[in-house]
Amino acid sequence: MKEILDKIKTILSTNTEDFSEPFVEDEMVEAYDEFEMEELYTDIYVLVRNIDEFYGENASQKAALLLESFLLESMVLLKKDPENIVVESGEFYVKATSFTPDGEVVLSVFEDVVLINSMIEYYNDALANNEFPQMEIGIGFATFVKEDMFEEDDECDSDDESCCCH
Repeated sequence: MKEILDKIKTILSTNTEDFSEPFVEDEMVEAYDEFEMEELYTDIYVLVRNIDEFYGENASQKAALLLESFLLESMVLLKKDPENIVVESGEFYVKATSFTPDGEVVLSVFEDVVLINSMIEYYNDALANNEFPQMEIGIGFATFVKEDMFEEDDECDSDDESCCCH
């Protein structure tokens, strides 16, 4: 977490004109390897609910950079976890899916949620101390069975154009 605190200090202490490009690390390039779907999976979904407060005419560039840094660091944390098989991100969210064959693995994935929650506190403290709006973050954590999401339609007739497989 010291690295996170150092990044927050860097953003707050740097002149906003010095930020020409966002912080991008080589680790952020997403790669999808072949993987076999098995029984249980767990999703972690991190969503910024008040994204509009960080962009627009009255928004501070430093506040936006802190928000972007939080999303980036959340994604890096999730990508480093070997249990995560897919990590996705967008303008206001980060999502990871893990293969979790047993409760022990689910608990190890839950540790990512705890770390992200700690990061939220650090970033929100920095935002509040500089009179910026605080991030309103929702974290979803759900374990589901393969059939819920990955099951194919067994009743699919190859001649039926209304079939979902076409």
